[in-house]
Amino acid sequence: MLKDGYTMEEAQKEFDQLVEEPVSIEISSYSARMKALFNALEDYPYELEGQTALVYALVFEQFDKAYGKGE
Repeated sequence: MLKDGYTMEEAQKEFDQLVEEPVSIEISSYSARMKALFNALEDYPYELEGQTALVYALVFEQFDKAYGKGE
């Protein structure tokens, strides 16, 4: 549902701008939980396929950069 006075083209333009905007997540207050999540991902016992495997690899790579070297 569009706001009054908005066209679909205007809404799509604003959506596209939001999608292109970089995102940064500050995790310092959740650091202990993030380390535990990394450990759980590292020991994940199941086989993954397709898109799920790709997402896992991307997430794990970022965790490995942060926590994999004992940091």
